[in-house]
Amino acid sequence: MELHYKTYQKIKIYLDKIQCAVQNLNQLKERTIFPENDAMIEERLTELRLIQAQLVDFFLKVQISVPYVPPSRCKAIISWYGATTLHSPLSFLAFQKDFFKADMQVMDQIRFIIADENIVPCPKFLFEKHLERLKRIQLAETKIRQA
Repeated sequence: MELHYKTYQKIKIYLDKIQCAVQNLNQLKERTIFPENDAMIEERLTELRLIQAQLVDFFLKVQISVPYVPPSRCKAIISWYGATTLHSPLSFLAFQKDFFKADMQVMDQIRFIIADENIVPCPKFLFEKHLERLKRIQLAETKIRQA
C-alpha cells in the first residue's frame, strides 16, 4: 500500500504545526497571569503530544510506502496558539474566547485531513479520535465556565 503524495504532505504539515503549537503553548504556560489557564493549556499539550506520537508510531510500524515529499513543502505556514491576543490577554474571558478560536483552527485542520478521499484508514481513524478528544476537552471546559 502506498500513501498518496498530498495526504502524506498534509500529515507532515500537521506534525510541523504540532511542533510549533507545543512551543506556543509552553510559552503561554510560562507567561500566563491567570492560574486557571494552566489546566487548559496542559490538556492541549497532552492531546497534541499524543496524536504526534500516534502518527510517528504509525509511520514507523506500518509497512506502507511513503512518497518523497521535500521538507520545504511540509512546513507550517501558520501556527496554532500563536496569536498576539493569546499571549497578552486583556482578561481571562478574552483569553478563553481566543483560546477556543485557536482550538477551532486545529479542528478545522483535522476535518480537512479526514475529508481527504485518499487517506488510508489507520491515520483517518487516529484523526477522528483526535477530533473527538478535542471536542470533549472543549465541551468540558465550556460546562465548567458556565457553572
